[in-house]
Amino acid sequence: MAESIIIQILDSWSKRYFFDPILLLSEILSLLICLKYYRKTLLHTVFIGCITVYLSGYILIQIVSINTFISSPLHRKIIRLSVNNVIILAEFFTYYFFFKKALTSRLIKKILLLPGALILTTITIIQYFTIINQTTYYDEFSFFVNAFEFFILLATSLRYFFELTKQALNLWPTKSPSFIISSGLLIYISVSLPFMCIGNYFLTVNKNIHLLLSLIHYLSLIILLISISKAFKLKKNLEE
Repeated sequence: MAESIIIQILDSWSKRYFFDPILLLSEILSLLICLKYYRKTLLHTVFIGCITVYLSGYILIQIVSINTFISSPLHRKIIRLSVNNVIILAEFFTYYFFFKKALTSRLIKKILLLPGALILTTITIIQYFTIINQTTYYDEFSFFVNAFEFFILLATSLRYFFELTKQALNLWPTKSPSFIISSGLLIYISVSLPFMCIGNYFLTVNKNIHLLLSLIHYLSLIILLISISKAFKLKKNLEE
């Protein structure tokens, strides 16, 4: 049985050019670095929670992909959808709290509450009907919410850099945790948007394009994790 599981895992990884173990290792290393340089602040705690969600969700999806544990394709899809929904919420509210500290505009901070409430409500409804009806019919809606989340975070990131141009810099950008995290986030969002917007479409139309988009998404997530880890190592408040 153990040999069968290992073969399934390696076969799955080989189809994605072994990006999966690279991402897994990146998430583990990022979490360990953040725990080592952890400071007792809300943002440090929230970011560690977000990385933990990334890692836990990734491991769960890998387990689900092994037919030995869950044979039903429907149940595997439902679990993947549920994991994606949890990641959407963890990701958005992590950066909501981050930009609430890093941005200076009170109006923008208040406006961010609206898409946050909309995302939370929509994901809750999707998750409820997915579990009650035992269907993956709402899978596409989850991708739409994910794309919407990314557009909001993209706009917020650009707002951060706009504000940065209007301020007198107290720190050199490479020494600023907020600049490093925002830069990593901007790369992650910009590069991953095509996957979030059209990735689900190409899953049925052209799997090679879907694979390419997903690998690029993985690579951008690794860059984001490196940025967060680097910001933690500076031993400063993350909003600085």
